[in-house]
This record gives sequence, C-alpha cells and structure tokens, in this order.
Amino acid sequence: MMNQLYAEAKQVRKAIRVYGGSFMQALGNAMDYADFNNLGKIRSTWDEEWERYLKMAEMMDNRNTEVSNE
Repeated sequence: MMNQLYAEAKQVRKAIRVYGGSFMQALGNAMDYADFNNLGKIRSTWDEEWERYLKMAEMMDNRNTEVSNE
C-alpha cells in the first residue's frame, strides 16, 4: 500500500506540473514534502483530482512510449 501511494503520487505530481493550475501545482509541491500520512490525506481530500491527474500521467506515459517506438 505504501509503495503504491508513493508511486501514484509521483505520477500525479508529474501531470500536475504539466496540466495543473496554480493551486494544484502548489499542492503538487506540498506532495514533495508530505510523509505517508499526509499523502493519504491529500489523496482522500482531493480524490477526484488525484484520479484525473493519475489518468493524465498514464496518457503522458503512453504517448512517450508511442513516440519512442516510432
């Protein structure tokens, strides 16, 4: 569970840095310093946003894979 949360947070931060507004980018910056408990609080408080940015990160990864395979 802990490793999954950290892995997801890394992906979410990546997408926030590209697509997020100023508030979400500030939240992404806070995630850089958050421990496991605080990451969990961020995850549960902003669940819809977390899921949206996680999907965006997956799309970013898929695009990068497609480009590198061409």
